Amino acid sequence: MVLAFLIADDETHKLISEQFLNLEIEKAVFTAGKYSKNIPLDNYKINSKFMEIESTPKIETWYSKRISFIESETELERKTIYFDKNGKLILTVYRDFVEINGEIIMNYRYSIDNVSGSERLIYIPIQTIKTNRNLPKSFWNDSTLANL
Repeated sequence: MVLAFLIADDETHKLISEQFLNLEIEKAVFTAGKYSKNIPLDNYKINSKFMEIESTPKIETWYSKRISFIESETELERKTIYFDKNGKLILTVYRDFVEINGEIIMNYRYSIDNVSGSERLIYIPIQTIKTNRNLPKSFWNDSTLANL
């Protein structure tokens, strides 16, 4: 199985395990207010077969390795944990996805900086997501992507 999103020239990847897990997807914890009242806050678990993949950068960067938990059936990266050169946990990232018109789209990304304790949340409400399936394949070329 080739995981295209993991293939990168700047990292080395190693399959650590493939096993059934009851992986908890954490959600941000805060009081729902005017702008956050529709953000999903409940943690949930995915009971599925997961690949645990260790990725190590080939050049020095802000992390020394990361462990990704990828749902085997869908190949969606649900959780990633990053470590520093001393093996200390520095960042945890959770992702949630929705299916719209046959496309799987990440609409929720929650991360915890395990050093400072700060949290980051990116949430895109489903009703605001539009897909462009009617564009010709020729639309996506080097020139188009350079303008993004």
